[in-house]
Amino acid sequence: MKTPEFSQWSLGGTRFVTLTEGDFLRLCHAAGVEVADARAPDGLASGGELFDQQRLRARIRQRRQAAGLTQASLAARAGIRVETLNRIERGHSVPDFRTIRKLVVALRHLEETTPGQQGGSNDV
Repeated sequence: MKTPEFSQWSLGGTRFVTLTEGDFLRLCHAAGVEVADARAPDGLASGGELFDQQRLRARIRQRRQAAGLTQASLAARAGIRVETLNRIERGHSVPDFRTIRKLVVALRHLEETTPGQQGGSNDV
């Protein structure tokens, strides 16, 4: 069996591992675990969200404001559109993993380079 490709990340103090679906299915098969297709017709996970969206958007907003950034300045630092960040913070959009990662990297970089900055954790 090939070694699965994965990434590790933390959200709200909970550690997660992200695998490709193919690697996940191979691991389940090797472990003798039957996996039903848990996706709803729209492609989203059924049975609850993978993360607490309300907590995510509140944490992004909290860290952005603690850093003294506007939505426009954080969006520019993260390489995303300000409209995207605005929709995320208002709960009108569910960000994908890449967008979350861009925001975390931008906030972490700012917190690491700003003396006395609070809230410099690895999670959103």
